[in-house]
Amino acid sequence: MLLKTKTFIKPWIVGFLFMLPLLAIAQEDPNLAIEENSNLIQSLGLLGGIAIAPFAALFVTSLVSVLGLGNEFIAENPVLGNWITVVISGILTFAPLLPKLLKSTAVIGQAIDWLNDRAGAVVGLIVLISPYFTQALEPTATEAVTLGFMDFGTSPYLYITLAVAIPYLIIVMTVRSFFGILIFLSPIPTLDAIFEVAKQGLSVGMVLLYLAWPEGALFMSAIIFIISFFLYRKAKRLMAFFSYLYLKPIGVALGFKKVDLLPSHLPSRVNDQLEGPRMVVQVALKTTFRKWKQRQLVYMALDNNTLRFIRPRWFGMTEVEEMPLTPELFSSLTKKWTHYQLKSDSSNLIFQLNLGHGPIIQEIEDLLMVDEKMASKEEVPQFNQLAKVMGQRK
Repeated sequence: MLLKTKTFIKPWIVGFLFMLPLLAIAQEDPNLAIEENSNLIQSLGLLGGIAIAPFAALFVTSLVSVLGLGNEFIAENPVLGNWITVVISGILTFAPLLPKLLKSTAVIGQAIDWLNDRAGAVVGLIVLISPYFTQALEPTATEAVTLGFMDFGTSPYLYITLAVAIPYLIIVMTVRSFFGILIFLSPIPTLDAIFEVAKQGLSVGMVLLYLAWPEGALFMSAIIFIISFFLYRKAKRLMAFFSYLYLKPIGVALGFKKVDLLPSHLPSRVNDQLEGPRMVVQVALKTTFRKWKQRQLVYMALDNNTLRFIRPRWFGMTEVEEMPLTPELFSSLTKKWTHYQLKSDSSNLIFQLNLGHGPIIQEIEDLLMVDEKMASKEEVPQFNQLAKVMGQRK
């Protein structure tokens, strides 16, 4: 039986958060409102460039800042105004490009991108809010600041920036990474590098628009957000699938992650559905499974001679599917180039397990009573080479 419920995330909630700064300028005197809220507009106008390529946007804005150019927000930003920021952001801007020149090393470039995105999002957020902390130390900062439509007694800009920037960066960067993965999965050798250059160029273009016209950059950032919002759900599913299939095995190969038949750390919503499990592994669907779509990640648990498939959700009830485990259920467990494929001819289902399950794959095969053992000797060169370089391969 499939348990389901509606999510509590409504589009108007996130939309309202992003529209908060726009409410400030929708007044009887727009020019006066824009002037009074120039700091907020200058701050949020950078969101588009940062979300597309964080370190490219940071490189351009920090270079402009150390040269004493740009608007007041850029010129006086305590994070941007030094050459160390220029050099580091410049290196991190071009670092993902080199591995993407070849398909054989493109997965390493994707791993660098994954790290860059998270580090860049944090640094970008610090850049956006740092001026407000500087202002808080000044005596004049205790004066009341008005938004043109309400008076908070203290500056609300810091809280509005956080409320808008955090969901914005999460949604837009997830969708941008979604397109990056689609490019990565394509067979065209140089398409990854072309996309990387285009991404950096679009980010720089957004920053240049911001420097010339902050209000226009804010408007374009809003358009990017609206488009990304409707693609976010699909993008999030593909991102989770990609991380599971390609990035987690690297962590296992390098010794950063460990795989067990019964992991010690499972989501509480998964544990709540189990009674006496002998095995719990995460798998990806290669075929649709009832109402679950392809590439959906679920936990497969062998619990009291029953296979229980569990999908925990942040909002709403946990989804659970059950199947009786019989010797005829699974027909093969095959090692492919990028994953292990678990096939069930009787139910027309195919599951994928990432290569990090290698140390326990034989135990999984025995517990699931796989009829035909067809494990091939195929290898994944980029993973093996990386593990050898790090000296972690056994």
